[in-house]
Amino acid sequence: MNAADAPNGPLLEFGPGGIFLGCLTESARPGAQIGVIMFGFGVSECRIARRLSTLGFVVMQIRLVSNYDDVQHRVRFYDDCGIWAFVQAIDELNSRRGIQRVILMGNCAEANLCFNTALVEPRVVGLIMTNLYVNEMLTVVDECRRNIFSLGAWRRLLTGDSSARVLKAFLLSRMRGANDQSLAAQSCYKKDIVLPLDFDRKLVSLASERGVRALILFFYTEIGLRYFRKTYGETLSKLVAAGSLQFEVMLKDLHEFSTDDEAARQFSEIVATWSEKLIVTPNRERMRAPITRDASALEEAVSHASICERFYAIARAYADQLAIRDDGRSMTYAELATESRRVAGAIAATAVDHGPVAVLLDSDARCPAAVMGVLAAGRVCVPLDADHPIERNGRIAAHSGASTVITTADLVA
Repeated sequence: MNAADAPNGPLLEFGPGGIFLGCLTESARPGAQIGVIMFGFGVSECRIARRLSTLGFVVMQIRLVSNYDDVQHRVRFYDDCGIWAFVQAIDELNSRRGIQRVILMGNCAEANLCFNTALVEPRVVGLIMTNLYVNEMLTVVDECRRNIFSLGAWRRLLTGDSSARVLKAFLLSRMRGANDQSLAAQSCYKKDIVLPLDFDRKLVSLASERGVRALILFFYTEIGLRYFRKTYGETLSKLVAAGSLQFEVMLKDLHEFSTDDEAARQFSEIVATWSEKLIVTPNRERMRAPITRDASALEEAVSHASICERFYAIARAYADQLAIRDDGRSMTYAELATESRRVAGAIAATAVDHGPVAVLLDSDARCPAAVMGVLAAGRVCVPLDADHPIERNGRIAAHSGASTVITTADLVA
């Protein structure tokens, strides 16, 4: 792990006797009200932590087991007391930073743990779940006919009910080397990491009763993707239509992100774009009226918001309308917002410090996108005039303390 991908702060101990490890990435904006708790200190986790901090989140990365590579021990711990440990992390974030609302993020078994924690922890307002873990017996579920597989039959099988003998016989015939003992081993996890069989109904309940929003992301090779589409597809589609859920499929595997910068950037942007909607809209004290096409209502809605919140609220309200045009291009508000987020992500991924960022561009459509990107990254923007002598721009940049400059190759030349 290089310096750019290392955690942004020292490790901290929490929980009884300091048995768990965490690391805080401070929000780039003052007065953060929502925190993100995510598992791991890997390359993609550290990049996402930095990206989310630029949006205004306090991010806490955690590790609940000492030997993370011992998968069997880790999953067993999650199943025995994972929810309790997760609540310890939420309490720690509240104690250190006063955060009362949190987003939980995890992959595979840790994603399941996020969901089950949300069911019992009212401070959870958002879920980012990648590759939700399903029992290995479901690897053949897409071969099952509807009259063989059902949630009822699956529940009876896991509880040892003999009435599930048809499904059991089917699984034994399809799973290589399977027997009664191996089927029992596959159903050994009963508690914190097992998704409820009525997962879809509980997700609807979280959305309707508590306003919890969710991002579910699968990599296209995952068995769980087929299972979720087949079993919960109708409900998930309704939640997507209602705006409570975003469901994404990526072509790259999470384990490739440490070597594939583009895949890591894409994953980070999906998470950041989804999270940004959550941090802007729930603040009812600021957002006093819904964003509408009516200009007076829009002004009322953003009257107490930051510059970035105002801009992105306007961009959502007038997404398809022309925002800016120069001699060579034009951008709608949606395109301008997307470009500014791309700039913010690049700053978070490459900048070596948290100081000012200079912008040296011609007076074209790219310039406001760059300025908004700098502000979205939580940095001070130092605009430089491309028509001024390079020496003057150099003095301004040096005096401001800017170590990063957004510019083009022709201006550098």
